[in-house]
Amino acid sequence: MVSKHFAIPALAVILLAGCGQNADKAESAAPAEAAAPAAAAPTATAPGAAFDITKIPVSTAPLGVFPYITLPAGYVDGGGKTLDLARFPFWTGTAFEFVEGKVYQAGIRPDEGKTFSKLELQRGIERQVLAAGGVKVTESRIPSSASDALTDDVKVGMIDGLGDIYNDATTTYVIRRADRSIWVHVVPSMYGGAWTIAETEPAPAPPAAAPAA
Repeated sequence: MVSKHFAIPALAVILLAGCGQNADKAESAAPAEAAAPAAAAPTATAPGAAFDITKIPVSTAPLGVFPYITLPAGYVDGGGKTLDLARFPFWTGTAFEFVEGKVYQAGIRPDEGKTFSKLELQRGIERQVLAAGGVKVTESRIPSSASDALTDDVKVGMIDGLGDIYNDATTTYVIRRADRSIWVHVVPSMYGGAWTIAETEPAPAPPAAAPAA
């Protein structure tokens, strides 16, 4: 006859062993059951690396007319404006790249009866940029040390296209052409957002060769 005092500890050992085996099985099965992450848009530079536009492939895709990118269906520009010549800071993930040229900027809001979706807005813009041969430079929060250093010409004068860079992530894209570059700055917030598109002035044509004597 087995003593009850010995039977209880023995049963506990068996149960613990069974739990351990089940835990091992769950751990080994977890990676196989985990869903694969969605594919992300390629980025121009590795995190922390200095931005170098010469490393971005030159695009020859048709663009249409400035500002080239449109908002997805259901979203509208809130009082957009075009500046024939302006200077705007585009965040590259490590620093601001000041781009001078033609600039378009506006607030973004959902159309009447449309519920705002940050993901829908981002995907709609990103698809167009990638189709135009562009790349994502960064999608990150700008450190306060960098945003606070911006002058009032940007923080106040370009607030419509700057967006809430102090609290929301900034996404920057660039389309490199043979003679110029096109930059896109997007800052979605909870119920709307802001964006800026800038195009550098075309590079001057090389001087004509002098006629032979």
